[in-house]
Amino acid sequence: KRFFITKDTDTRKVQSVELPAPGKADMGSYRHLSNYIRYVKQNFPADKYMLVVSNHGAGMYGISFDDVTGNNLKIKGLARAIELNGGVDVYASDACLMQMGEVVAALKGSAKVIVGSEETVPGNGFEYTSLLKGISANPGISPQDVGALVVDTFHKSYAGSGDKTTISAVDMENFDGFAQALNSWIATVQQSPDSRKGLVQAVQHSRSFAYPEFRDLRHFAEITARYAKDESVTAATEELNKAMDSLLLASAQRGYKKANGLAVYVPTSSKIIKGYEGMEFSQMTDWSKFLEWMKSYKLLTHDVQDAHK
Repeated sequence: KRFFITKDTDTRKVQSVELPAPGKADMGSYRHLSNYIRYVKQNFPADKYMLVVSNHGAGMYGISFDDVTGNNLKIKGLARAIELNGGVDVYASDACLMQMGEVVAALKGSAKVIVGSEETVPGNGFEYTSLLKGISANPGISPQDVGALVVDTFHKSYAGSGDKTTISAVDMENFDGFAQALNSWIATVQQSPDSRKGLVQAVQHSRSFAYPEFRDLRHFAEITARYAKDESVTAATEELNKAMDSLLLASAQRGYKKANGLAVYVPTSSKIIKGYEGMEFSQMTDWSKFLEWMKSYKLLTHDVQDAHK
């Protein structure tokens, strides 16, 4: 269903006006999402747009799983639905596991700022009351500040709850610089024979998440440098961290040690998922080639051991 949300004091019943919607909804269809975005832009024009997709998330494997149809939005479909309608200023996944390189790269042409979590999100999701109050109090707020506000309100809302959380906002204006730094890091690591010792440690012990093949990129790189003990790898890691600092507008975690804001795919076996080389992240960076290089040295074959859970 679609609603035009208006303010009221009834906490038991939705008082907002229901809007017409075409046929049966399929939350796993990019066409349905595209139709929704087009409808909103045509009927509620605004200077800036923010799109939030709230549902189950599976990182680079998809989001928004429809229990009736069995469909889900693939990341390319999500990006296509947004791009077809002129993009948005802020895109946020109120869903698990979505803040990873493979997702933000696919959305590069769709949103200026991307918000999400590396790990699972508690059932209550985002804290919309404080978020909307913050936006209402500052109508001219920038997309970057909205992204930071989502991070701040989400993080604060779970203080004292016992829930573990992680969330970050990415400024896509700085993605190209990040990609260049990542490629330089990869090239440096490949040229250093000592780096293989570091990669073995990184593959086994870097911060992992609900899907063990999703790894925190900064922690992965830092472990590699620590055990490689190569000045060139250390320097390249420092440059990569600087680029990630520029990419990340805001990042916060509670209970997830070494979750720094952006995950990447690192297979837990020597089998790399089919089609990975065709993903946008693989086209924009050398990460897919790097995984193949690691595979050739049998660096991906291991029993997953996460020392940080």
